[in-house]
Amino acid sequence: VGATNSTLTKIGPGAFVGALGLSAISVPNVTEIGSIAFAVNNLNVYSREYSSRFNFSNVTYIGKGAFIQAFQTFTGNAYAGQVNMFPNAVTIGSYAFASNRLTGGYFPKVTSVGEGAFIGWVGVPSMPLVTEIPSRCFLSAHFSSIGTDDFPNVESIGTAAFTWPEEYNLVYDKSQYVYLNRSAHSYNSAL
Repeated sequence: VGATNSTLTKIGPGAFVGALGLSAISVPNVTEIGSIAFAVNNLNVYSREYSSRFNFSNVTYIGKGAFIQAFQTFTGNAYAGQVNMFPNAVTIGSYAFASNRLTGGYFPKVTSVGEGAFIGWVGVPSMPLVTEIPSRCFLSAHFSSIGTDDFPNVESIGTAAFTWPEEYNLVYDKSQYVYLNRSAHSYNSAL
């Protein structure tokens, strides 16, 4: 899919749901990706070679479930790589990247994140401007650690924001947060 010289500025809800043949997407003029726009796909971002095939450079809004179950994993490798292709995203909707086994990502301009946005991730996405981590944001995420460097401006963490099996050890400096919901890390006895 390419729209390099296009006036296309929005990808509507469900536009590419289940389009398993997508191997490259270049939509540099698009600023908004609608709900479930690329859900249930096979997008390959495991290596730089593949992740460079996706250009969402001017996207500021990522809708609810936009990339739910969208990123490919490989047999023998349970992880799908990192998402660093949204340098101008400001808003990430609820469940936008849920059910992807992504190892991380960098979202330098994001200020708003929806509930459940990163369910099932195995790495921590860095969002330096986020002040609130909403409820269930990282449900079933499998991090070995998380620190204030990943979310340096967080002031509150919602209910069950971090829930995962007890064998994982989450480490962060609680004194850095103004408000921490009592059950934000309810399933981790190490906290």
